[in-house]
Amino acid sequence: MTAPKDDYQYAVTVNDLYVAYKEPFSGTRHQVVSGLSFSVRRGSIFGIVGPTGCGKTTVALAIIGAIQPQGGYIGLFDNAISPLNPSDRAAIPRYVQYVPQNPHDTLPPYLSVHEVIKQVLLSHGIYGPGGKDTIEWGLHVVDLPGNLLSRLCGTLSVGQKQRVALLRSLLLKPEIIICDEVTSGLDSCTELYLMDLILQVRRKINVTVLVISHSKRLIKNLCEGAIYVRSNGKGQN
Repeated sequence: MTAPKDDYQYAVTVNDLYVAYKEPFSGTRHQVVSGLSFSVRRGSIFGIVGPTGCGKTTVALAIIGAIQPQGGYIGLFDNAISPLNPSDRAAIPRYVQYVPQNPHDTLPPYLSVHEVIKQVLLSHGIYGPGGKDTIEWGLHVVDLPGNLLSRLCGTLSVGQKQRVALLRSLLLKPEIIICDEVTSGLDSCTELYLMDLILQVRRKINVTVLVISHSKRLIKNLCEGAIYVRSNGKGQN
């Protein structure tokens, strides 16, 4: 996977995407995404909205290379990633990061925030002399105080956990982040704060953001473009 060219217009291109899951016992295939197409302009905030179970998260997992579609095309900048070869899959985290719906499941409660961040940096070989600068940069981008680093993840509020999850996704300075239902379960004040934070992050580092949500209101208020995924896995602009 090659680094994106500065003048390339679209960060993500999905064309006629088909994804099906095989039933574990019967072996029959269940169609989840059916003929979905959309394009995301570089540096924009784009929404994928639809009811629960319509395949929104499946689309995100296909974009990050976690699952292999049965048909269609996925492009990241000028790189085709579907079908995906192993070397491209290994390179994707440098360009695309995924923020899951439930940070509680991905932030071990017995580890400090610093330890969680350190694990990410170590796994990519960048926890060295520049590691401290990267951490300070990330804290600034997501508006977290430095004294939070010593806190155990299990002691954080839901909103703080979401910001730590967002911070973790930004450590590699990706071109694209995918936020999957990150406001789900938050009270209205925390939801508004997190929406504003996503806008701030986009402004500060010009990252492309894909926001997945069941809330049409949130997508309308936050995003510059969107696609509605119906319950049958088909899209509607």
